[in-house]
Amino acid sequence: MSFNAAPLGRDPVWTLSNWITAWTDPGALSSLWNTILIYLFNTIIGFPIAIMVSWALARTKVRFSHGLEFMFWVSFMLPTISTTVGWTFLLDPDSGLLNVGLSYLGIGAFNIYSVPGIVFAHLMSSQISQGVMLLTPAFRNMDSALEEAARMSGASTMRTMLRVTLPLMMPPILVVFMLKMARIIGFTSRPNTASPPRLPASRFWWWSLSSSRSASCWDGVSTPPSPGSTNQE
Repeated sequence: MSFNAAPLGRDPVWTLSNWITAWTDPGALSSLWNTILIYLFNTIIGFPIAIMVSWALARTKVRFSHGLEFMFWVSFMLPTISTTVGWTFLLDPDSGLLNVGLSYLGIGAFNIYSVPGIVFAHLMSSQISQGVMLLTPAFRNMDSALEEAARMSGASTMRTMLRVTLPLMMPPILVVFMLKMARIIGFTSRPNTASPPRLPASRFWWWSLSSSRSASCWDGVSTPPSPGSTNQE
């Protein structure tokens, strides 16, 4: 669709004009930087958690491990727009249910319309669960003979994981790492819903939004995007 400049219902007109507009718009670099920023925070926090949870579910005797793994599958399959809207209802700085309860305890509100808020929404919806869903079968199918040999040689469980398990699992870990980057770039519903609506001097369009809208990034002067305007992925 990005190569077709014709209106809906007309004969296609193939051109690179949409891509030229996206890359030459003054807000393109800002949008790309916001995407990289959110990706880095999600990866630094969520990826190690996903690896540790996958290892614990697949390589250790955790009670109810199959039930926990199933819950991660359920979390991954829930619609992104639904989970994001749910978190905005709970953590809106003015009327969120959790923030209202925290205000009675004298605790400051958590702003879902912020970089930490967007990162939190990502982690709680699909970022961790996606990693667990993809890495757990890979950990489970790994040959346990090398781990047993390491333990018989006197290595602790942590040393075995760091020196044997993780090096063997590096190929699937890298594949999931790259897949997460592709998914972050393609997201539109979550940044549309949870991008900061109260920052008049900033631009917070993600690259997925700026490219899908032909880089019509908010310039800080016109009316800011409404946090309630949403698109499905």
